Formats: sequence, structure tokens, C-alpha cells
Amino acid sequence: GRGGLVAGETALVIGGGPVGLAVLLWLKALGAGAVALSDPLSARRANAAGLGADLVVDPTAGDLAAQFGGAGLAAPSLVLECVGLPGLVDQASAVAAIDGRVVVVGVCMAEDRYFPYGAMAKELDWRFAFYYCRADVDATIEAVAIGRLDVEPLITAEVGLDDASGRF
Repeated sequence: GRGGLVAGETALVIGGGPVGLAVLLWLKALGAGAVALSDPLSARRANAAGLGADLVVDPTAGDLAAQFGGAGLAAPSLVLECVGLPGLVDQASAVAAIDGRVVVVGVCMAEDRYFPYGAMAKELDWRFAFYYCRADVDATIEAVAIGRLDVEPLITAEVGLDDASGRF
């Protein structure tokens, strides 16, 4: 929704936690071209590769734009920041293509600083998403029910109802 995905375009997901992996699944289901995922943890990158990421990158291994170029991919026109830590909106802007879009999904609860000129020079659109609306929940339930989204790989454990409150 907020990203305005155009079928076939290149996208980057920053963060391979549960939200980032769900975003990756949706991007693939909605017809994105190459979808990359960036995360410093090798296990999360492996999860993303298993879910169909076309490229996984380690942000601690060097410049993300250079890693895209090294993999033969153009800069992503859509970048979704799914972590919520200071500095990542700026990182998303730095890797995004000219005229690209950065969607901030991760909830940052700390003060953040960014370099406005970098985003301005590329004429980027910054968009922010905050939780989900009823239509998102309905669309996800339908997509899972008809097999459009395979969420089975996201399940790490099953918890009985008696134990559910303890897990929260």
C-alpha cells in the first residue's frame, strides 16, 4: 500500500526480523522484480534467501549501493526500512534510486538524525506506515487462505492457549 509498488521494480527490505520477512513475502507476491534484504545477522539473511530474496546483503560488509552494483542490480526504486533504529532512514535514502521511495515501517522510539541533502538531491519520497488497517488484515488472511502467501516458513514454534499469556 504505502510503497506504491510497481510490478517488476527492484525493492530492498532493510531488516530481516518478522516484519521484514513478511514485507519480503508481500513484495514477491505482488510482483516486485528483484527483491533484496539487508540484515547484519547471517541467520536472518539465510531466512530471507529461503523465502525467495533475490539478493541478501550484510550492511556491515560495506556500502549497500556498492553491494547492489556488485550483484548486477540497479539501485532499488523502493526501500522499506523495517527495523526502527536511528540511522536507518538515512541508510535507506543513501541506497535508493533517484526518484525512489523510502517507506519507514520500523518504529524508531529514539531521536534520529539524517542528512537531508542526500534525499533531496535524489528527489526521494519518504513515506511512513503505522500499524495496519482492517483492509490489510483481511487481505493477509485471504492471501494465506488461498495460498498466495506461504507463511509456514515464518512459524518458529507453536504455543498452546494455556501458555500464550506467558509468551507475551
